[in-house]
Amino acid sequence: MRNLRAMSKAVSNAWMELLNYVSKEKRASARLTEKDYREKIIPGLKELSVPPIVSALGVCMPYAADIRKGTRIPHRRHWLKLARLARLL
Repeated sequence: MRNLRAMSKAVSNAWMELLNYVSKEKRASARLTEKDYREKIIPGLKELSVPPIVSALGVCMPYAADIRKGTRIPHRRHWLKLARLARLL
């Protein structure tokens, strides 16, 4: 019985950590503006090759190449990943 309670508590704690992490990520993404994306993230992406962008976002090579060039702007939910990939955060 104790093992079951301990496992239940561990699972509960893991869920709380995950929810806190997701919440923090959403808040950080919400702070990025389109101006930030255009002025900071796009220039940082030009230093990267396309495959890391593909891996980080799960998009196809041509779309990732357009993101890197700045000709396509991905959904806002990807901006934080791209900023981290470009080592801006």
